[in-house]
Amino acid sequence: MTKFGVATIHSTANDNSRFHVDLTGAGPFPQAQLPGSTALMIAGRCFIIYSRSDPGQDGKLNLGSVIHGVEAMRAAAKALKAEPQLRKHPGHKFAVTFEPDKASYRPGEPITLTMKIKNVGDQTVCFHDGGRQRGPRDNQFGFTAFRSGGFGKAVPDTGDPTNFGGRGSYGVLKPGDVFSKTVRLDSWFKFKDADTYQVTASYRLAFHEPDGKRYRVIWDDFATAECRVRVDAAK
Repeated sequence: MTKFGVATIHSTANDNSRFHVDLTGAGPFPQAQLPGSTALMIAGRCFIIYSRSDPGQDGKLNLGSVIHGVEAMRAAAKALKAEPQLRKHPGHKFAVTFEPDKASYRPGEPITLTMKIKNVGDQTVCFHDGGRQRGPRDNQFGFTAFRSGGFGKAVPDTGDPTNFGGRGSYGVLKPGDVFSKTVRLDSWFKFKDADTYQVTASYRLAFHEPDGKRYRVIWDDFATAECRVRVDAAK
């Protein structure tokens, strides 16, 4: 195939080391000649096709592939006459807190943390919320915990990380806005012993354009903060 259609190349890594190439209207392919598996040969390099549409009435397809490395990307972009879309930091500035719902807990008692992300920058930002919560816990969150106020051993994660996706939406934060969400920490840890636990919490952020063009991730990041959870001896 020498007719690649309209090509777009965009980065899928913050360091611009991995890219996705989409070909719209490639072909045409005679229906009888469509193989079960295909690859792209661009500028002397072979790229496996990971997505392929059904052929239109004109025999043309939409194809998708992945490019690893800047050198390979530049060669493909030149051959396809496509301007690569690189990632750059969107300029977000957040103040993040995770706070337990109580000052202290009994061993094994449920623990709820409230996360607050405040946009302390001067730009409106948009990120994806959801998509990892259809399971025993919301895996958009991540936690580590250490005994003795952070100077002891790590607490093992005894929760179930099984995840079947889930519904998602977009969180749009204008300057000064706050995004708040609660999470059950006992879905990760069972604090059975009296101690003060230093918890490092994170929330995965996939940023999108805030102007409605949200089909593509423009930056990956985490909102992180620390908090302490106190467990008193059972009476």
